[in-house]
Amino acid sequence: MRVVISGEAAKYIRDKGGQVVIFRGSLTGCCAGKVPSPMIEVGQPRRPLENYDIINHESGITVYMDKDLAPFNGTGEITLSKNLWWQLLSFNYREDQI
Repeated sequence: MRVVISGEAAKYIRDKGGQVVIFRGSLTGCCAGKVPSPMIEVGQPRRPLENYDIINHESGITVYMDKDLAPFNGTGEITLSKNLWWQLLSFNYREDQI
């Protein structure tokens, strides 16, 4: 997966320690059950490092990419949303067009 980080998101992540984990999570709902989906959190991985590919992103961020995401060949974009007093990182994944 190729990772794109917006300038605002990169600054936010660097202010929080400069590390981000992209992992395989699950979206749940009442009708669809569980659907696998890439997710993000700021900080170091909770699992052993051998479960991750480590990417030194051009923005100065260390990205820990969960090896379970190897089948995802698209692009993951990390952006920052602001709402009054809080900020929220967003992760948007899209398949690359062939």
